[in-house]
Amino acid sequence: MIIIEEHHEEIIYLYDFFEKKKELSPYYLVHVDEHADMFSPIISEKHLSFSSKSDVERLVYNELRISDFLLPLFYNNIINEVLWISNETKTMSFSFNIRKERLTILGEEKIKLIVNTNAEQKPYKFHQISVSQNIVNLKNKNIILTIDIDYFVCNDNKGESLEIEIAKDEYERVLSDKFHTLKLSYGSRFKTYVKDRKYYLIIQEYIDNTSIGTNEDKIVNKIHKLGKYLSKTNINPKLILVCKSSISGYVSIKESQFIIKNLNILNKYIKWE
Repeated sequence: MIIIEEHHEEIIYLYDFFEKKKELSPYYLVHVDEHADMFSPIISEKHLSFSSKSDVERLVYNELRISDFLLPLFYNNIINEVLWISNETKTMSFSFNIRKERLTILGEEKIKLIVNTNAEQKPYKFHQISVSQNIVNLKNKNIILTIDIDYFVCNDNKGESLEIEIAKDEYERVLSDKFHTLKLSYGSRFKTYVKDRKYYLIIQEYIDNTSIGTNEDKIVNKIHKLGKYLSKTNINPKLILVCKSSISGYVSIKESQFIIKNLNILNKYIKWE
């Protein structure tokens, strides 16, 4: 079991693992997560193919968001099927190919990867289920298991916000300019404030008034439920990656530490190579 900070780093570890194992066929990815992470990435063409680990690292740390890292893994045939174990109760399943669209962003030529469900050839598959639904038989599949801690407790309000320090002049301009771009674009979804003589801007796109609280008993119970479900699938993962999601703010450091400590509960239910 490998612990990573944020979910897009998964690409680096899967690239390493795939290269070391000299795999000839893609993996089946079991994706335990609050989010699907299937958004379209916009990246440089030179980083589109995983030609070296340094290229992969530049892609991850300079061009990808944490919500759009799965499509590059499909595109490079490291994975060809994803089973998303979600907190939602709905099920979904589709086959697709990936379409490339050229565009210019911030003065640079980029490639956007887009899910195409209308292609003649559709080599990739994506499924969504929850642990309360039908069991998927994973016996004899080439499995990678990834678990994002935000599956157990998630604060989208914090995770979907952006907070940066700004100069005093810009702070004053935001206050005085009634047509400031931030006011026109974000309205009440942004604010500025002063703390310890420093000036800050915070933008919150996602707004959910649902109370966020940590109930440790419920978290432990949820780990057991996940373990029981996985045991029924006959899963035997070759690698397990666990994402903290604390830097991005979806999970607090305290919550992340508690959940990681209790993930050893899964040892009662599944084995891995």
